[in-house]
Amino acid sequence: MKLLPSLVFALATAAALLGCASKQPTPASLPAQPAAGSTAANTVNERLANTPPAQPSAKLPSEVRTRNAMFKLASYDDLPGWQQDDMRASWGAFRNSCDVLQKREDWREICAASKTVPPNTRAMRSFFETRFTLLRILNTDATREGDVTGYFEPLLEGQAQRDAEFNTPVMGVPRDLFTIDWSRVPKAQRRSVIRVKPEGNLLTVAATGDSASYALDLRRFDLDDRDRRLRLRLVGDAGSPA
Repeated sequence: MKLLPSLVFALATAAALLGCASKQPTPASLPAQPAAGSTAANTVNERLANTPPAQPSAKLPSEVRTRNAMFKLASYDDLPGWQQDDMRASWGAFRNSCDVLQKREDWREICAASKTVPPNTRAMRSFFETRFTLLRILNTDATREGDVTGYFEPLLEGQAQRDAEFNTPVMGVPRDLFTIDWSRVPKAQRRSVIRVKPEGNLLTVAATGDSASYALDLRRFDLDDRDRRLRLRLVGDAGSPA
């Protein structure tokens, strides 16, 4: 998949990318917003709104190169849709991330400061612009298109008792679901029929003629070098992809 150059946040002091939180990304609790028209609300909003976007720090080089990419300083004007985006979703993820990041010295102050930001998109956007430096990711030859691999692991809220809100059961692992460690299968047998036997919910390669073993036809699996474990069920005296 071809993507346009990515733009990522980095701390001006550390050029560190935002990390992942260890808890579910539900909207973080935000400080109560002062009553409309109050002096406190106007003062904080005006201070954030009138603060100009952060300029690239003089301590940061204009570009940083790694083996696989080039990072160049950029402006928020270069970020498509930035002024139109609703900051509340990203703000919740950032505040949840602070539960972990604030344990690091270089994140402590910025996470503490984020607690005072009013719960509105304008203030959140101003905070990001004044506290983070934007980096553009390019290929090492400075070209703009490339392949990006990303992973997403959903974190869901749950509870032991069913009610109107939590009404979808989470099923346990089926008792007839087994896995086999691909790395333990001899390379010469990875495209053939092998004998396996269960040890708990794991399958191990068995000797030919083992009466307690099952036939596993690996030719039925679509595998490549990235696969590490195979999931399957035992049907009759044979293994079947799960």
